[in-house]
Amino acid sequence: MPSINGLIYTQYSRNDLEMVTFNNDASVFDLQTYRASVGIHNPYVRDTDGSLFSVYEVLVPPSYFILDQQGIVRYRTDDIPNFDADAIKTKVDELVGL
Repeated sequence: MPSINGLIYTQYSRNDLEMVTFNNDASVFDLQTYRASVGIHNPYVRDTDGSLFSVYEVLVPPSYFILDQQGIVRYRTDDIPNFDADAIKTKVDELVGL
């Protein structure tokens, strides 16, 4: 997970896009501890009632979404252990006009 975070926030401005992580199976303490230990800085949504999972069709937590300036989902990945950094970078470059 830190690799996605590093890719997004070292190469792109938060004014251009935002990455949001959805999870429902970790305590607030566990999330805060983990995020601090690996340097994750993107917004994290803990969906305790499943409503956002339903809206965004989250299959497997954690899921990562890249949103444009209007809040529209432009990229998502549910396969964190096998995410494709090149595919993410290509999609983000398209979104920010590079």
